[in-house]
Amino acid sequence: MNLSQKERLTVAGKEMSGEDYRYQMVKTLCDMNWSVETATSLLPVFRDLDLPKEELQDVIYKVEGVLKKMDYQSVPPIIYHLILLVKSKLPGRILQIIIAYFNKQEQQLMKERANREGNVNSMELDSETIG
Repeated sequence: MNLSQKERLTVAGKEMSGEDYRYQMVKTLCDMNWSVETATSLLPVFRDLDLPKEELQDVIYKVEGVLKKMDYQSVPPIIYHLILLVKSKLPGRILQIIIAYFNKQEQQLMKERANREGNVNSMELDSETIG
C-alpha cells in the first residue's frame, strides 16, 4: 500500500490523509530549484507515486523550466522519463513540450548561423575597403 492510499497518517504531529501528504510532498519538491540531475532522478520517483493529472501538470511545468536551461546531451533521459511518467494521462502535453524545445533550439541555431554569416560578410567588406 502506498502513502496516498492510506486514510490517515501523522506527519510532524499533524494528521492528514495520504493524498494530502502526497500533494504536499509534490508541491514542496516542485517549489525547489532543480538541476538537470535532480530532474532526472525525481521523475522515476514521481512515476512510482502514480500522480493524478493535476499533480502531473505541476511536475511537467517544473521539468519544462529545467528543459529551457539544459544542453542537448541531457535531453534524452529527461524526455524518456517524462514519457514514462505521463503514459496515457497527458501524452499530448509531452509532445507539445518536446516540439517547443526543439523549435527553440532550431531558432537559436539559425540566429547563430545568421550572426556568423553577418560577421563573415562584414569582414569581407572591411578587407575590400582596406584593399
